[in-house]
Amino acid sequence: MRASAIGEVKRGIAVCGAIVAFCVLLPGALGPIIWVACACAIVAVFFAAATRIMAAIRPSSSVPVELDSSFKPKVSVLVTSKDEPADVVISSIKALRKLDYPNYEVIIINSNSSDRENYEQIERYVQSCPDNFHFVHVDKVHGFKAGALNFLNAHCVSKDSVIEAVVDCDYIVDPDFLNRTVGYFKDERVGLVQAPQDYSRVDGRNAGLYYEYRSFFSMVMHQAQRLGLVSFTGTMGLVRTSLVRRESGWNEECITEDAEAGARINREGYIGVYVDESLGKGYMPFDYGNLMRQRRRWVYGNMQVLVQNFGKVLHEQSLSLRQKLAFVTQTTAWFQPELMVAALSVLSLLSWRISGMRLFAKAGVAMLNLLAICLITSLVTFFVGLRHEASLADRAKALLAHYGLLSVMSTGWLLWLVGYRMGFAVTKKVPDQHTRSSVPAGQVGLIVLLGLSVLLMPHQSVFAGGGIAAVATAILAFFSVLYTNHMFSQYEKVVEPQPVAHAVVAQSAREPRELLTQENGELR
Repeated sequence: MRASAIGEVKRGIAVCGAIVAFCVLLPGALGPIIWVACACAIVAVFFAAATRIMAAIRPSSSVPVELDSSFKPKVSVLVTSKDEPADVVISSIKALRKLDYPNYEVIIINSNSSDRENYEQIERYVQSCPDNFHFVHVDKVHGFKAGALNFLNAHCVSKDSVIEAVVDCDYIVDPDFLNRTVGYFKDERVGLVQAPQDYSRVDGRNAGLYYEYRSFFSMVMHQAQRLGLVSFTGTMGLVRTSLVRRESGWNEECITEDAEAGARINREGYIGVYVDESLGKGYMPFDYGNLMRQRRRWVYGNMQVLVQNFGKVLHEQSLSLRQKLAFVTQTTAWFQPELMVAALSVLSLLSWRISGMRLFAKAGVAMLNLLAICLITSLVTFFVGLRHEASLADRAKALLAHYGLLSVMSTGWLLWLVGYRMGFAVTKKVPDQHTRSSVPAGQVGLIVLLGLSVLLMPHQSVFAGGGIAAVATAILAFFSVLYTNHMFSQYEKVVEPQPVAHAVVAQSAREPRELLTQENGELR
């Protein structure tokens, strides 16, 4: 016991010694890194501020091509699912049966499911649908959602399909969905058409989150259309079948395969069309944890797309400077620098306290001044950008919902840069009645870093712009967690749970047709 205690003391002394050595060596060892990182932060913050404020001031655009309502090619509507509840998927299929379009097929793929009873309920319902509806179950699909889409293109999509529409399995599409979008493909320059992601079950209790989502489609996508490069955002999007049926297909190494496909299609000289009409509605996440995981995946995946395509986009002769700018603004739309800025401020100010070099103090204060720019940008984004869509109270709630995700939007892109490998996590389509309030560790870390930076900064700077911005950001980050938890506690009252039992569908009275199902690698 005594030897164990002595060992603990030795380890404690070793840790303290390492901390002291780190602090002594910090200025010399990290100095060059701090300067480079601070310079990058300044450029990134000013770029984001300029582009986002411009998007907020002018949240509109005009569609670059005409809709030809007489153009009615074969459309394949692809619906991917895993373990989503059968009643949710069946509700989506029922809406697709009501599509007012003469020439389409619907293929529902269930991949890597662990709930056989659940997907068999979906299978039985599809069997009762018209002949243009198909169901396929596949085990051991690699490459996340992209792998499922590639499987459909290789084995299931009709040979005469001209357009593919991607619809999430919780979306209830409008009967006019295809009529309002397919006609743009009459122009052979059009490679993709994107409608906004929209959400149901919205009222005053969760309007903040709704408008936080809406900010991307009401500002960033319109800005992209004005600049001439509209990307693909996934569900409620359409793409030429020929562009995703070939070998390159959907990128199975990317967890935001939609954004990657959009970047590639634009690089090849095609144009995208953004149609800002609500043509389908799905579910927002039902709890804080799922919301953070979804947003982290978006940020991580977009960083992957940005890095892997930036050089190609930059050197693509057919793309104008405006189009290259649009690519960057779309892929970085969810990126936030606050955590990085706060960490750089603490490192700089700590280096100043240890070394006495005033240059470090100036760098630390400069980083905190960037927080003022970030804060102003966010205020303009939500209070000016959403002025035509939301009330003042709902815009304030949207700002709080946005700040409630600050930590994941500040770290998601860093995770890819440091080599962290993130898997594809499916966002839950039903509320979890046992979910409790969450306090994101990253959000706590951000508040602690901001507090440390204020304590370490020169006293005369505390009440200047940087100090006030740090305190204001910390307060917003704190209250945003309270608001988001409260919002999700109220969200349960918005949601009316539906029994799964009604999803069990009897066999059709007519002779059941053959279904596409894959078991053990064989189609039957």
